[in-house]
Amino acid sequence: MFIIPLVLAAVAIAAPPPEYQPIDVRPLHQKISVRKGQTVLFTFDQRGDRLVNPRSVRAIDNQPTIRLELIEDRGNGILLITSSFPRTLQYRGAARFKGRSTFVTTYSYPVYSNVVDSEGFHGIIDEFVLWDIRLTNIPKP
Repeated sequence: MFIIPLVLAAVAIAAPPPEYQPIDVRPLHQKISVRKGQTVLFTFDQRGDRLVNPRSVRAIDNQPTIRLELIEDRGNGILLITSSFPRTLQYRGAARFKGRSTFVTTYSYPVYSNVVDSEGFHGIIDEFVLWDIRLTNIPKP
């Protein structure tokens, strides 16, 4: 009787959460990144629902863009993401925290068209990388 709860408790303790797992971002393709204190704009080619061939741009023109800004507030990192694509954006992300040489995966939320999405993190982030960027049909709440 006591063995099953004990085994389940051991598995729960041993199994790390899906976020904050170490990841090597160097081999990732179709990625974009922002460093602490930066604001950057990217435009893409669209292949089906995937956004590919990211290119940094200086200003918003007639093409949809993704705007990234990485700021620090009271010792915490905040990633601001804005998408002008007409559909909801989804991505996978990884953060490199201050004083660390490795990136860790993070949970990502949908980014709705023309709405600033802010994601807060405990600790200062030096760099944030996004990849597997795609458009979805997730409706605005």
